Amino acid sequence: MLCEAVPGVVVSWGDGSLRSAPTGADGAFQIAGLPTGEALDLLALPQDTMALRYAPTGNPEVVPPSSGEVFGVRIHVVPQGAGSLLEAVEAEIGAAPRSIHLGQAVRVEGPGLVPVEGAGVTLEPALGPVRFINVLPRFSTGETALMGPEAVATGRFGMYLVPSPRRGPDVTRVGVTADGLAFPPLRATLTEEVVSFALHRAQ
Repeated sequence: MLCEAVPGVVVSWGDGSLRSAPTGADGAFQIAGLPTGEALDLLALPQDTMALRYAPTGNPEVVPPSSGEVFGVRIHVVPQGAGSLLEAVEAEIGAAPRSIHLGQAVRVEGPGLVPVEGAGVTLEPALGPVRFINVLPRFSTGETALMGPEAVATGRFGMYLVPSPRRGPDVTRVGVTADGLAFPPLRATLTEEVVSFALHRAQ
């Protein structure tokens, strides 16, 4: 996915008692007092007009286990509304899922990250069908956003989506596999009205 700084987003952890000030033009945030020693989820909450353009987005295990300060954590907010992937998916499956998990498999190449094509995805327990992203609507018109239900691996964007009919919160373990690459498993929580987004980085 093409990443850009998003202002007007509050980042919170846990029950919301630890939260950042709204992000500025550079998208930077800071949260003090996070526990150490375990991977942590962060929730991105777009404020005011940004809430019309972006969905509340959970970022599972985005903070790595640590014993001190953590710098350089990147979190994501997923676009919603006209022309977005979420709108296209809802139109194609014929209903609005109550909860959604979205993910992308990537590998390091030079100074950046590139999508991994041909990656398989499993959820345990399975909370809904795993669907694979064909195109992103803002980059391509006239093509379906989703591959057919028979697809078993990621396409050129390295992305997949799990639409769930359940309200949640439901916890699942997400596994990503690809030839010659190793991806650590990840714990994701699916809950109503929050899009879960995971960036699976090959080690």
